[in-house]
Amino acid sequence: MENNAEKPDEISALEKFMRENGFTRKDLAVQLGSRSRVSEILSGKRRLSISMIKNIVNNWGMDANLLFRKNPENFPAVSGSKSPTKASGKKNDSILWLLD
Repeated sequence: MENNAEKPDEISALEKFMRENGFTRKDLAVQLGSRSRVSEILSGKRRLSISMIKNIVNNWGMDANLLFRKNPENFPAVSGSKSPTKASGKKNDSILWLLD
């Protein structure tokens, strides 16, 4: 994967966030666990896990919604759980409830 057009949206968003905030691959390795994992994630060989996303969101303040693939079948399965509703009774479109 050499250009952003071939990268999944969440990886492009992560790379853009890193550039805009001055984070390096070394900084990302702290969040993901190792330099090799960073390489796998950024090359598209591995997907971000929920715990990786939690680290990035909690430590860097990135919007979690940007780190999930847009295709619903790629969303992580949460057994027996449904997306919560807002006080208004409407379904909550944010995935932040998954990170609690």
